[in-house]
Parts: sequence; structure tokens; C-alpha cells
Amino acid sequence: MRKIFILTGIFTGFMLAGILLASRRALPARSAESRLYIINMLSEDISVIDMRSDEVVSTIPIAGQGYNIALSPDGTSAYVTASGDSHTQHAVNSPRLKTIDMTAQAISAQFPLPISPLARISVAPDGKTAYIVTAGAAGKRNEDRGRVLFINLANGATLNTVQVGLNPLDSVMTPDGKKMYTADWASRSISVVDLSTARLQDTIPLGVNSTRSLAMRADGKKLYTILESPPQLAAGAMVQQNYSNVAQNLMAPTSNANIANNAAETRQQVVAPDDNLLCEIDTTDGRIEKYPFSGINPVYAMTLSPDNTVLYAYGREPLINYSGPQNIPAPQQSTGVRYNLYVVDLQQKQIIKRLGNFGYLSSLVVSADGKKLYLIGTPGDAVKEANIQARYQSSLSNTRHGPPQKDQMLQDLRQVQKTVTVVDAQTGKILKRITIGNLPQGFAVQQGAK
Repeated sequence: MRKIFILTGIFTGFMLAGILLASRRALPARSAESRLYIINMLSEDISVIDMRSDEVVSTIPIAGQGYNIALSPDGTSAYVTASGDSHTQHAVNSPRLKTIDMTAQAISAQFPLPISPLARISVAPDGKTAYIVTAGAAGKRNEDRGRVLFINLANGATLNTVQVGLNPLDSVMTPDGKKMYTADWASRSISVVDLSTARLQDTIPLGVNSTRSLAMRADGKKLYTILESPPQLAAGAMVQQNYSNVAQNLMAPTSNANIANNAAETRQQVVAPDDNLLCEIDTTDGRIEKYPFSGINPVYAMTLSPDNTVLYAYGREPLINYSGPQNIPAPQQSTGVRYNLYVVDLQQKQIIKRLGNFGYLSSLVVSADGKKLYLIGTPGDAVKEANIQARYQSSLSNTRHGPPQKDQMLQDLRQVQKTVTVVDAQTGKILKRITIGNLPQGFAVQQGAK
């Protein structure tokens, strides 16, 4: 499973699995935000975009490979998870939490972290604590449990550590700062962490399906995810799924007992082709509603419209017949990868529009007025990227000359600038393409910046 996952990430977006996948969370718009901050991993900087003019207004160097970013509640500081050194082969082994002074637009402090910071970072409403969600060690991300690190922002001390599921690729915090939800891709579950007590409150098993992207309403009352079917289930055959290893990894005194009842079993289940489910989780009472849903597998990024009536989702087109509403044409059959930007009506619980294929991207943001969508990480020089992919693919097949040339691929990607494609949220019409840095990862939106 891990091998398939790594290859998929490389071919579709030149993303190294387990290192680069966890930053695909999309943020619901709230009020009059005007600055979009994007971490560019390989150019080791932050692109700052004015969301009124849709122009890059500044670039902030971070002296290391950055992964994710979060803003302080007052907007005066930004916190970046990054490697300690620039362009080092083992940079991932020297993780840092770097504080950026937003007025000076420069690093003002940095602290070592106990584990590789490859997933999301959130900041508590009081601005005193950062919550960093990270996967297991490199090479064991699908085997070792992920963790939520509680970091004191004043001195960088680790206050608490809470274990979650396997290879969490996304996370969201409720606006009141009381709970954290993590999308545990490899354990096919969602973990619920009580941030006030630093305990794992619950584990929500997802059966044979998994998830890698979450979207939460701005009021924090509802959480949405679209499940994906494992590759071996795409044909809809009878399969046997053994959850014993997952259960062994997830069992802990603080976890809910339902994980034992749902995971420690060997069972058979009939899975229909592209049997995705749209999940709606009530964060106030824990109620979960699942709706039949097809047309996307997997979803890489999601965000909600400001009025919470529409879910925007970006993912891969299934290479099977689409069984949605009759007024939506089925995607063309293709032997290659095809992506699409989908509009999901949350009352009807179905896709109502497809806005187009924009290539692989890392994140999705909606403007405060709901009129524009920002597609982060779309291709810059498509020809150059295709050549890099072809060279790397050739090294995969030519094993006589050694292992695949990942280091060379990264060096090549340092020369390729990505873009942010701004599109009309109603029609999908491209409004603008904004050139940013190399291999964008996490992002943050600053509200009401001047």
C-alpha cells in the first residue's frame, strides 16, 4: 500500500509521500481577509499575496525547507514548521519551529522540535500554544502512530504529546480551540483530540475507506470529509480486510473502546466501484451522517463556501462511468490522470458542477465573499515539469543504474516555479495566474490586513 501511495504522489504532483502530503487542508473563508501566505518548500520562502489585487506583494525567506504555517490570533507573528538548515540532505532530521515577525517580515526566533514537522500547525486562540500534527518517522509513516505536539510558543518547550492514528495527512482545530480532528490516512480513521485535557477523546473508524482531507465550518459545528476507496477495491470485488494490526497500533488507555470493536476483526465486505461516502460530523454531539457519494477518488483539497451551502473539492476523476445527476456529463475515459474541481451541494449531498481540470495542486482557498477560489500549486512551466517527470519515471524503470533519482528530481524542481490559479467560483473561469515559489505546501490567510 505504501509503495503505491508514494508512486502516486510522485507522478501526480512530484510530492514525496509522507513528507509532502499532509499540508493539503483547505481553510473556510471568514471575514474580509486580504493576505494569503504560502510556504514554498524548495525555494525556502513564503509568497505573500494580496487577495484584493491578486498580486504577490512580498517574499519572506525562511532559511530552510518549510512545510506549514499558522498565524497568531493578532496577526503579528507567523509560526512555520521547517527544516533547520538550507539544502541539506538530512534536513528533515533537524526540524524547527520558526517565528516570523510579520512587521519586519523576518525570522525573530526558532526552536528545535522533537519530531519531523511534516503536517499541520494550529495556534490556540490565546496565542500561547501551537499544536503540530505529525506522522511517524520517515519510512514508517504508515506503520507508526502520528502525534499532536503541544508547543509553548514562548520558549519552544514540548508541553504534551498525544498519539493519534497512522499517517495523519490533514487536521483541523475547532475555532474555540477545544478539539482537534486528524485525518489518519493509513489507519482509515479520524482521531478526535481534546486539547484542553491533552487526551485522545475518540477514534472514528472509517471501515475499508480512508480520508486525507477535511473541511470545517467557520463556526466549528460541522466537519466534512469525502472518503476514498483503496486501489484494490476499485473493481468492486469481495475483499477480506484485516484490521488487527491497525487495532494494535491504535489501542491506548485514552482511546474510545469502539476502536476495538470495529478494528480488531477480520471481515468481508462487498464494495461497489468508487464507493465513496460524504461524511458530515456534528462536532457538538459527535453524530456522524454518511451519504452515498461518487465521482471523486481521492480528494486532495476541500473548502467550504462562506454560507456553508457548498463544498468545493479538488480530486481525481474516477476512470469509470459516473452515476451522478443526469444533467452532468460523465468524464471522458482516459488512461492518464485526470483531475477536476467539483462543486458539492450540501443539501442535496451530490456534485452539481465540475469547474475544470487544473492539474495537480496542493491546497484550495475561497475568498471571504465566496466569489473566487485560489488553487495553490498549479503547474507553472508545464513542459519543464513534464520533462522532470519523464526523467524520474525513466530512473524508476532503469534499476540497473541504481535507485530512483529522487535527489536529482528535487534539484530539478527547485528550478520550477509553481502558480496560484484564481478562478471564478461559479463558472470555473480562470481570472488570473500568479507565479509563486517552488513546491508550495502549507498556507495561512490573514484577515483584514492592510
